[in-house]
Amino acid sequence: MMYEQRLAVAETDLRSTEHLWLPEVPLEDGSMQSIAPKPSDRYVAIDDIDSNLATLAIAPWPLLDAQGRLVFGRPRRSRVVSIGPLLEAVDRCRAKTGQVLRPLRVGDVFWIRSLVGSVARWRAMADVTEPARSAAKAALNAAVAPRLSSAEARKLSASVAEPPSPAKRDGSIGPSHAIPVV
Repeated sequence: MMYEQRLAVAETDLRSTEHLWLPEVPLEDGSMQSIAPKPSDRYVAIDDIDSNLATLAIAPWPLLDAQGRLVFGRPRRSRVVSIGPLLEAVDRCRAKTGQVLRPLRVGDVFWIRSLVGSVARWRAMADVTEPARSAAKAALNAAVAPRLSSAEARKLSASVAEPPSPAKRDGSIGPSHAIPVV
């Protein structure tokens, strides 16, 4: 049995452009806010949470390749921080910019202007988890799905449902949360 193979991706499609990724982040009021990163900014993801410590994966702010996928430069590193000061810094910045306050989770992603000093000194940052997850899903889908024509993409895009509202701070998902009746 022979499996159908994907078409080869052109070498030029895999190279990064000089364009920084410019995500828009959702705010608590439902509006969107643009992030204006600089090449010196950092992409910081929570890689692990263990007890009161969080392991952060840190990379330079990503560029885009010709297909719009994120391309991460070097050096990449990790840093272990206490969860309390991290949550305080994140909540301070979320509140200041009108983002939803919620618990930290593995996989959360942040734009940070400067990683100098302790977490408590981080000032310019934003939670970019939602657009980062969307970018990761798009890259995965591009890797496993056939390329669509422009007409097919428009048709598919028109059929996409609205995303659900964000989770509440206590972790519940709101009124749609089913409670079994006995």
